[in-house]
Amino acid sequence: MAVSRRTHLRAPSYHTPSRGTAAQHTPGPSMSARPYTRLPRPRDQEIPQAENLFKIFLFVTLLFLSFWLTQATVDWIEGLGLGPTATWSLICLVVSVLATANCFLLVGLGVLAHEAVHKVLFKRVFWNDLAGGLLWAMGLVPFYANRQFHLTHHRHAHQRRLDPENPTHNHPFWVAFFMGAVIGLFLQYRIFFVNLFTRAFEKGFGVRLAKDALFVLAGAVFYLVVIPAMGVSPLYTVAPTLLILPLVFGLRAMSDHYAIPEVTPQTTRRQDVLEEPSPFEKAGPAPLRHQITGWVVETSPFLEWLWSHVNLHEVHHKHPYLAHTYLKQIYHETRDHVPYLVARGFIGSLRNLRTRTYYGDPDDMKQFLSVH
Repeated sequence: MAVSRRTHLRAPSYHTPSRGTAAQHTPGPSMSARPYTRLPRPRDQEIPQAENLFKIFLFVTLLFLSFWLTQATVDWIEGLGLGPTATWSLICLVVSVLATANCFLLVGLGVLAHEAVHKVLFKRVFWNDLAGGLLWAMGLVPFYANRQFHLTHHRHAHQRRLDPENPTHNHPFWVAFFMGAVIGLFLQYRIFFVNLFTRAFEKGFGVRLAKDALFVLAGAVFYLVVIPAMGVSPLYTVAPTLLILPLVFGLRAMSDHYAIPEVTPQTTRRQDVLEEPSPFEKAGPAPLRHQITGWVVETSPFLEWLWSHVNLHEVHHKHPYLAHTYLKQIYHETRDHVPYLVARGFIGSLRNLRTRTYYGDPDDMKQFLSVH
C-alpha cells in the first residue's frame, strides 16, 4: 500500500453485509479478495443489555467499596501511632493506589456511557439516555453536550479545524497526556453554555439543557452528599480520584487518534450533529469508514472487558452503531485485509506516541499498518 507524505491513510473499500450474508472486500492493487462474515446490520444486532447492566452495578459497587476501604485504612493507619511523616507517607500510598483503581472503574463507566451516546447500551432510547446521563455524571460530564461533541467528532474525525475533539490532544505529547481530559471537559461545558445562552428556547433544547444540569447535579450530590453520609471523607476518596482521573483517561484516550495522519476533509464547514436515530430505527454507514482515523490497541482480555473494547477504536469508527461486543470479532475477521494502525498494549502505544505529533507522518505510520 503506497502512501506519500501528502496523502492520508486510506483503508480499502468494503461494504456492510446484510445479516446472514458475506461481504467481499474490494482488494487493493496487491491484495486478493477475502470474505468476512457475521457482520449484522445495525438494527439486527444483539445488544448485551444484561452484561452492560451487570458491569454498571459491579463498577459502582466496587467504587463504593473502594471509598469505604480507603477511609477504613486511613483510620487504621492513623491509629498505629506512627510518626507524622510515616503516617502521612503511608496514607498517601494507600490513597493513591485505591484512587487509581477508582479511575480505572470510572473510565470503564465512561466507556459504557459512550455506548449510550450511540444508543447501544440498551435497546430503548429512554434507558440509554437515562443511564448514559447518570454514568457521565460520575465524571461530571454533561451527557447531551457530550453526545453533540462526540457525534460531531465522528462526522469529522481527525480533520483539522473541523473535528471538535482536535483541541483536546492537538498539543505536544506530555501536554496532551496531562491536560487532554481537562481540555475535553472544558470543551463540553462550553457546548452546554453556548446552547444555554443561544438555543435554550429552540424546540427540544430546553429539555436537553435541563436534563444535563440535573445529571451533573446528581454527580455532585453523589460525591459531596452521599459519600460523606457514608462516613467517608471526600478528601481521601473523591479528591484524589478526580485528581488522578485525567492521567488514567490519558493512558486510554491518547491511543484513540494521536499521531494519525490528517484525514482529508470532505467539507469546509463543520456539521454539528446533535442527535442521530437509534440504530434500531435507522443507521447509515460511517462517513469516514474508508479512511484510517484511529488506532487499534491489542491489549489484555481483562482490560478489553473492563473498558468494553474501546481499545479497538478504529473498528468502532468504521462501525459506530454496533455494540462493543462485535468489535473484536470484526477486527479479527478483517485485520488481514483491511489496514489498521496497530499498537501493542496501552503502555507500548504511549511509548510509540511520545516522540510524535498529533497529526502523524503517513510514511512514519506505515510501520504500524496491519496490511501493507
